[in-house]
Amino acid sequence: MKDFADAPVWNYQNCVAMWRYYLKDNYDNPPKYAVPIDADLLGLPPCYLETAEFDPLSGEGVEYAKALQASGVQVTLIETKSTIHGFDNSPFIGPIIKKQLEMRVAALREAFKIKL
Repeated sequence: MKDFADAPVWNYQNCVAMWRYYLKDNYDNPPKYAVPIDADLLGLPPCYLETAEFDPLSGEGVEYAKALQASGVQVTLIETKSTIHGFDNSPFIGPIIKKQLEMRVAALREAFKIKL
């Protein structure tokens, strides 16, 4: 979180607030189910995971992908360059967003074995 602590849209302070809201009274001692990387990852289905380059959460995403892979889970990790948290919520659908949406649709088609 500290690599991009001052990133636009979502920053370190947003992350801290999110975790405090999510964990409430368990902030200092979160239950295992609340932190996916601490859970038992064996036997999970294949994972499609995207990170944004300038997002305080990108490091967590990469570490989670590594933990899944270490547990034998098939992982497709897409590290989207030149992007910030929430980049795909832009009203402007540029080439990066279009490419990511196409990749997401392809991953869902594969997951559900949908052929067009």
